[in-house]
Amino acid sequence: MALSDKKGKAVFNSNLSSATNSLLTTDKRGASFWGDGLLDTIRQIEVDTTTVDEFSRSYNISNIDILKIDVQGAEYSVLT
Repeated sequence: MALSDKKGKAVFNSNLSSATNSLLTTDKRGASFWGDGLLDTIRQIEVDTTTVDEFSRSYNISNIDILKIDVQGAEYSVLT
């Protein structure tokens, strides 16, 4: 499951370097930062998505004091 701005489905890009996996498509300029080939998508997987609010409701989480997210540039989608 992935966190996003809505509940539904999304395509998860599994890349050669797992540190670059993302729901976002790879930016063509990425190789200049990460190196050649590491951003190559080796598999695309359909995953369920949910929101932070919906996840919290589902698990009876009434308060979040600290939220650490590592979403490869999709922070805006998760936090809206």
